[in-house]
Amino acid sequence: MKPKISVIIPVYNVENYLNYCIDSILLQTFTNFELLLIDDGSLDRSSIICDEYAEKDVRVRAFHKTNGGVSSARNLGIELSLGEWIVFIDSDDVIGADYLRNFNIDEYPNKDLYLIKGFEKGGDKKIFFSNAPTDLITVEDAITGLIGVNGLCLAVWGKMFKKTILNKYKIRFVDKLSFCEDLIFCFNYFKHINTVYVSDDCSYYYRQIENSLSNKIIDYRTVYKALKLHSIDYIYFQERYSDNFIINNYFASFILASGVLRIIEQIMNEVSISVKEKKKIIADCRKLIKQVVSPSKYIKLPIKQEIKLFAIMHLPYSGLELLYKMK
Repeated sequence: MKPKISVIIPVYNVENYLNYCIDSILLQTFTNFELLLIDDGSLDRSSIICDEYAEKDVRVRAFHKTNGGVSSARNLGIELSLGEWIVFIDSDDVIGADYLRNFNIDEYPNKDLYLIKGFEKGGDKKIFFSNAPTDLITVEDAITGLIGVNGLCLAVWGKMFKKTILNKYKIRFVDKLSFCEDLIFCFNYFKHINTVYVSDDCSYYYRQIENSLSNKIIDYRTVYKALKLHSIDYIYFQERYSDNFIINNYFASFILASGVLRIIEQIMNEVSISVKEKKKIIADCRKLIKQVVSPSKYIKLPIKQEIKLFAIMHLPYSGLELLYKMK
C-alpha cells in the first residue's frame, strides 16, 4: 500500500541533531507515511545515520547525492516520493507525536493546502492565525496570516502540499538558489490553490544551527536572482489582492529592505568588485525599485531605509560610495 504522506528531509552535516529529528517523525501517531532522507553530500556522520535508520525501519528510505544545496535535495525528494501529500521538515528540527495526525486530512479531505496554526522557537510559541478560525480559510487569509508573524512563516515546513498540484503546475524549488527558495516555492503554489485548512497544531519545534542548509552567507548575485523571481510574484499578487495592505506591503518592503539594501551594502563594502560592476548592479537595483514602487501605494518602511533607498535612486556612484564609507 502506498503511503498517504511523504515526509522529506534534506540532510547536510547535522549529525548532532539528526537522530532527534528522525525519532520524532517515527514516533508519529499517524502511521501511514514514508520518510525520505536526502543526504546532500554530508561530510560528517549524517549519511551513515540515514542508512542506519533505513535499514531498521521500512518506512524510511535514504538517498545520497552530490552536494547541490537544499533546493536540489528537496526536488529529488519530491521526484522519489510515493505519497499523495508532501511534508517538508528541516533536519535540525523536531515535531510533536500528533503533528501529522493534526493536519486532519481524513476529517477534511482533498483540500489544496494544510497548515499548522503556529510553531515554537526557543521555547516561545509563534501563532500565525490568532484571529482566524481553526478550520477552513481563504487563500488570501492564509497568506496574510503567514506574513503577519515573521519570515519564518513562509518556510515550507509547517505545511502539507498536494503532490498532484506540484506536478500539474511543475512547482519545484529553484535549483542552486539558497535565498528565498521557500518563499518562491510557496507563492508559486499559492497561485494554483483554492482551499486551505488550518490545524490547531503548534508542535513544530524550530531550531537553526550553524552550518545547516538554511544558515549560510548569501552572495549578492543569489539575492538579486531571488528578488527578480519574487518581483514576478509581487506583480501577480498585487493585482489579485490589490486592497490587501499586509500582502502588498510585505512584497514591497521585502524586495526593497531585505533585498536591494542588502545587495547595495554588500557590494559597496566589497573591494574585489570593480567600480564598473558595482555601477551595473546599482542600475539593476534601481530598475527593481522602480518596478516595486511605481504601481504600489502600500509601501511603509522605517525612515532610515527610506533615506537609503532615496540615496540609491538619486545619488551618483561617488555619493553612494561616500555614504557607505561613513558607516
